[in-house]
Amino acid sequence: MLWSRLPLLKILIPFAFGIWLADLFHFAHIEFVVLSFLLAVLLFELLNKRRRGIALFKGITFQLLFLFFGYYLAQMHFKHDQAFKANQDANAWIADVKTVLKLTDYYHKYIIELKAKRLNTEWNKQSGRLLLKQKRGGEEPYLPSDRIMILGNCVPVPSALNPEQFDYADYMKYQHIYYELRSENTQLLRSSNSIVRMSEKWRRRLIDSFSKTALSKENLPILQAILLGDKSDLDTEIRDDFSRAGAMHVLAVSGLHLGIVFLFFDHLLKLFRPRKRSLKKGIILCAILWGFAILTGLSNSVMRSALMFSFLILADVLNRNSSSLNSVAASALILLIADPLRLFQLGFQLSYSAVFGILLIYPPLAKLLKSRSAYLNKLSDLLLISIAAQLSTLPLILAYFHQFPNLFLITNIVVIPLAFVLVAGGVSLSILLLAFDSSFGLDYLLDIIFTMLRKVVHWLSSSTYSVTEGIWLEPASIFLILFATILMLSYLQSRKANRLLILSTIVMLICVNETIALMNSGRQEGFTVYSTNPVKAISIRKAYSAELFTFDSLNGYEEDMIHDHLNALNIRAIESRTIKLNRDSILELEFNGKRGLVVPNSKIPIKTNSSLDFIVLNDYLWKPINEIDSVADVLIANSYRDSIEANNIHNLRDSAYNYHK
Repeated sequence: MLWSRLPLLKILIPFAFGIWLADLFHFAHIEFVVLSFLLAVLLFELLNKRRRGIALFKGITFQLLFLFFGYYLAQMHFKHDQAFKANQDANAWIADVKTVLKLTDYYHKYIIELKAKRLNTEWNKQSGRLLLKQKRGGEEPYLPSDRIMILGNCVPVPSALNPEQFDYADYMKYQHIYYELRSENTQLLRSSNSIVRMSEKWRRRLIDSFSKTALSKENLPILQAILLGDKSDLDTEIRDDFSRAGAMHVLAVSGLHLGIVFLFFDHLLKLFRPRKRSLKKGIILCAILWGFAILTGLSNSVMRSALMFSFLILADVLNRNSSSLNSVAASALILLIADPLRLFQLGFQLSYSAVFGILLIYPPLAKLLKSRSAYLNKLSDLLLISIAAQLSTLPLILAYFHQFPNLFLITNIVVIPLAFVLVAGGVSLSILLLAFDSSFGLDYLLDIIFTMLRKVVHWLSSSTYSVTEGIWLEPASIFLILFATILMLSYLQSRKANRLLILSTIVMLICVNETIALMNSGRQEGFTVYSTNPVKAISIRKAYSAELFTFDSLNGYEEDMIHDHLNALNIRAIESRTIKLNRDSILELEFNGKRGLVVPNSKIPIKTNSSLDFIVLNDYLWKPINEIDSVADVLIANSYRDSIEANNIHNLRDSAYNYHK
């Protein structure tokens, strides 16, 4: 790989780094920093008469320019999104529906683009995005490009209240959303035609057509997921099976699916014997790819793949040898220039990590495993591509999911060929249903293959060692693993021995860092009152063990959240104790010389001969504040009256109470 032949990749790296820096550091007047830098460069060029080192200086300047550009562009988006914070006191809104989100048991959910707000009786222009949660009734859900009026006040998107809990507010921030509206009072003002609206209509029409075929109720949601990107009807058990088997990429429409569509129609067009580099064929293929991308909702991975294939088709039509790395870098640049915050979206990160990994890791390994047998070459290619994608996405998988699918190689050997058949078959089924309103028996065949896929994935996920869970690494270790992955890619391209030496050093640093973290965990002492309503759980920790007190039954989400928190703290032994508190009972807790009470009712008189360190109260605080001051240092309340203000009250509605020594 010659670096000089990858100009777009050389632009992408500093540009993306600048976007990342914009999320970490915020300068009020970045334009002055950029202007000062440009003036310094110009002055250097005018005054410097020595030519030695000029090329290096120009290269660094080139990189810094795109770094500043990425930083500036991201800052502008952050400022635009946050400007709405001062204008969220209106009680009525006019907005366009941008995206229809997954339906829940209680709400229709949409991302809306604001057009106007009403403050008192006056309407004013307003821009920005909101998350709309409309309570479900008998009404038809809105479609993209519908203009609606909503009555209600917006509130901040709720943040994570407990440690290691998924932070929905942080997730929505990178969708340009800081506030949400919950309303029962909405009104359709008008409907407009748009590509996204037409796409949604076609999706619903296809889903309705699929429901009338012979596909079973277990297989129908899988077809909708792999063909249309609609995972709303997927059963939780099916999701878990695919996740544990390492096959979730099959359910999420991505480059794999678009690649199958590309190959399917490319071979189909060959039946008409067009010239190899026919402009007409290139236009048809691009139209098909973008039509499929629009139909699936234009997710990041699909747009990336559609752009990449479009560049490759264009290069083929123009008879130019285009580097795949340059094509992928070009698609990433276009997407990031359009919306820099895409860089922080998990789908974008996983998508590009996998593709870059395949393009960089697969070719040198494939040269080592060439065989005279075409079938062995196909099998080795599938294995090497799976290994390349898994290695390149490893830091992200460990950072976000804290697990590793041990059987991913076996899974991909079986699942990828089935995915080719199912996607191609699903496209054919869609064409038949739309053109002839009949499946001609194809639905029966697809149902058999889908059933086979489900059973294989379930068998793999049920294996004892299908997945390694509870992998909680230090943030520094994750970055070191990322650096090690980049070094490994560099070694495969250059074969320089010093890369292996540095790689070995990084592996040792990871081991040392994790050992130090483990030793520090052996000295930990603390307790956590988890934010639930009512208070359901308290954990008391010492070294590698913990006592978990539960006062009510926990749902699955709460159990996972608590165990994730304890796993992240390297807790290896958990002793669970279930205690049913009556309205008049008090539980006394002690740890590390600290003493406290769990009180289910604020009306219970608290009698103690000595001062308490804390009191956990499970309902509203009605007692006068001076009574609390005389009894405990800290009151941990599930909620309290707004009129009560004191420094020694911790409201669990804001966050869990977490004490550690």
